[in-house]
Amino acid sequence: MSDESSAEGGEQAVSPGVFAAFDEENPPVLNPEVGQVLEGIRLVGMLGEGAMATVFRAEVVDTGEPLAVKVLKAELCQNIDAMRRFGKEALVAQAARHPNLIEITDVLYPEGFPPVLVMELLEGADLHDSVVRKERFTADEAIPIALQLCSALGAMHGNGIVHRDLKPENVFLVGGDDGFPIVKLLDFGLVKFLYGGDAFIHTRPDATIGTPAFMAPEQFDSPAVENTADIYALGAILYEMLTGRPPVEASTPAEGYTKVMNEDRVAPSKRVEDPEAAGITPGLDALVLRCLERRPEDRIQDCQELSELLGTCLEGGDVVLPDKPRSSSKLVPILVGVALGSAVLGGLLYVAWTS
Repeated sequence: MSDESSAEGGEQAVSPGVFAAFDEENPPVLNPEVGQVLEGIRLVGMLGEGAMATVFRAEVVDTGEPLAVKVLKAELCQNIDAMRRFGKEALVAQAARHPNLIEITDVLYPEGFPPVLVMELLEGADLHDSVVRKERFTADEAIPIALQLCSALGAMHGNGIVHRDLKPENVFLVGGDDGFPIVKLLDFGLVKFLYGGDAFIHTRPDATIGTPAFMAPEQFDSPAVENTADIYALGAILYEMLTGRPPVEASTPAEGYTKVMNEDRVAPSKRVEDPEAAGITPGLDALVLRCLERRPEDRIQDCQELSELLGTCLEGGDVVLPDKPRSSSKLVPILVGVALGSAVLGGLLYVAWTS
């Protein structure tokens, strides 16, 4: 894999080189199975399976080194959207290396099989399963996880990358030596590259990108989203950690759309029996709700600012949120009213003068 620079300002551009060795005219037809060896890596067991790919526990044949591999399903190898989404994971790992991002060490093209991503092997559980098991986290447990997510997303945003599919299932908790979990952010298949165009965006105009319960409102209408969409999703994740429930619950996508677009969010403290015991202070309440604002410009604008505010919450300090920008929709009628009032007053003064 190699980076390219655009002619304008040396900005990094996305290159499709991740699949340069892939034979599009003769796509693979076989899905690998446990026990097979692919390019010197033996598949030891299955870790999980999704609609697009299968993840295996694996080991290097020569050394026994444990690792994980993610294999695109063979039936999707002629689907351009699936191929590009799969390839984005390696591109993100190349562009934004960070301790809280899953490390992807190699891309393999075994003959007769789909492309393979070689990754570090993680031992632990995803955040969704952890919340279900615990029912909910206290603020002292939830905020350190959110801070690590801020750090990971900050690295991505600093490299012009928006995740677009941040949700508890894509957050993995690894046991730390100090008893606090280490966060690993996974699944970069829906990322949006903001610099120099995105050669790997190939989405239907009517397609919805993301997971409805954690999607910012603007994602329902367009894939052209900014960093603040990830801020919304992080706020939704923090909400679920604190309450055991996502901020928006719906039985159908249509219902979810209606609620996301029209309903005000209920404060986390209103969703638990004892907010004080849970550590949900008024400041934390307000911060979570600010992340979940429907208008992108009303949210916390970057991960650094959010991290500082979360740190204040964790230390028990007074949280001072930034002012929201004035709404142009409210400002225009005010200006029109002032103009009309001035015109009327001027007319009255003119009549009085001429009389």
